Amino acid sequence: MGTENLDSGRIAGMCAMALMLSVSALAVRGDMLSEYVRQFNADDDERYTNAIPNTAAEAFLRENIPMFECPDKEIERTYYFRWWTYRKHLRRTADGGWVVTEFLPDVSWARTNNTIFCAMGHHLMEGRWLRDGAFLESYLRFWFKGAGRPHRRLYTSWPVYAALEWAKVRGDDSLLRELYDSLCEYFDVLEKGWWTPTGPLGHCPLGRWKNGLFGVEDWREGCELSASGHGNRPLHNAVMWREAEGLAELGRRFGRTDAAAKYEAKAAISRRAILERLWSPERAFFMTVGTNGVQGTARELQGYAPWYVDMPLDVSHGAAWQWVLRQAGGRVGFRARYGLTTTDMSDPGFGIFRIKGEDCRWNGPTWPFASSIALSGLANALRSGTAGPATKEDFAELVHEYAAAHRRKREDGKTVCWIDENMDPFTGEWLARAIHISRGVVNERGKDYNHSTFCDLIISGLVGVRPSFGPGIEVRPLAPKSWDWYRLSNLPYHGQMVDIVFDRTGTRYGCGKGMTIRVTK
Repeated sequence: MGTENLDSGRIAGMCAMALMLSVSALAVRGDMLSEYVRQFNADDDERYTNAIPNTAAEAFLRENIPMFECPDKEIERTYYFRWWTYRKHLRRTADGGWVVTEFLPDVSWARTNNTIFCAMGHHLMEGRWLRDGAFLESYLRFWFKGAGRPHRRLYTSWPVYAALEWAKVRGDDSLLRELYDSLCEYFDVLEKGWWTPTGPLGHCPLGRWKNGLFGVEDWREGCELSASGHGNRPLHNAVMWREAEGLAELGRRFGRTDAAAKYEAKAAISRRAILERLWSPERAFFMTVGTNGVQGTARELQGYAPWYVDMPLDVSHGAAWQWVLRQAGGRVGFRARYGLTTTDMSDPGFGIFRIKGEDCRWNGPTWPFASSIALSGLANALRSGTAGPATKEDFAELVHEYAAAHRRKREDGKTVCWIDENMDPFTGEWLARAIHISRGVVNERGKDYNHSTFCDLIISGLVGVRPSFGPGIEVRPLAPKSWDWYRLSNLPYHGQMVDIVFDRTGTRYGCGKGMTIRVTK
């Protein structure tokens, strides 16, 4: 069988393409990875190591990650930087298994093996593209059969959704079949809920309320001291809808018809309540309903969570995406110089706290955790036709700005790649780092912080790989029209390796005009 070429417009409309070709890989230039890793290592102060130190970084990445090349060098460089930081967080456990950490140094609020459940969904969505599936298979067993099991309810996450997406990349649902009862138990405990003692951060009843929504404290979303506070928050409710949908999907796959019907009904309750109670037509956004039962007034970036989990929405909901575009008349919406703010800049509760403030205060700073949710949500909105005024060019610009924020100017004047906890959206200063240093704490707690995604935005967003259990591979790219070429090589998919090449003129790669997809193993 020969190579098949398709232009990006035609390929975006196809639901599945089974291009099973036995040809040689179109590998991205061999020395590109070496150049990037050599620079990252040279710029690094390697204070903490887990299983894979810097000396082994290139070999590990060459074996495990898809290679990517595009005209936007900010995006390309950050793509490799984020894989370089991700492998730092792969940690061996005493029993020979694997976990993925959030912080490199041990922190007091973490649990077994320095794990924190809050970013677990991001860890799975990013790491699903690693060639070796053993890392995340072990990580899932840790949370649902191992030492992490007692600590799953501490934070909001989306393990069922993310595990399903991981399994779709692998083309294998056997681990989820093994874990299905534990996944159901996890949802049932969160739905039933529990009371927490009054503390400095306050409290609210957790679990599903009579209004059909789930109550949650903002800090459990990793969003301490937020502008809208505790209550029925959009992120927690959206992911609980998706978790129920995922359990229903798995129940149908596994012949568990009673469980499938049970969770489908629970998902329907959640979706109806989210659309009726959290959506504000006046503010064109999904808002938090506080513990007093009143809908709040602060737009928060995590209000894009329904799109993140691919909830079916109406075209009218697309008005929410106006707030990530540049607004006339000053500070309005989320679009700042250095990325997206956690709270609408026009809200009275918006603020940036420096030095004397809380290092984790989520009412203003740029926060990669929330940014990656919003940007993944925009990718889904563009494909579903619910992105309102936003376009794929806007998406590419936002990803570029997110990539460009992965920088820090060192004391010696050199600018290096960097990812940390939160950033001043107007100056580009990493806020938590500055606050820690002002207190005499220089342990670089947030350096190489693993609490968000980036590489997944490239693979599933700009390149447009949409995994499923079905045959073939679906590719619906969101790369901008200004890109005449890009290439993703050695992508693991259903036990094979896939290369995706776009060449508008056919002169760069010699594969013909348009898009070429090759299965190489």
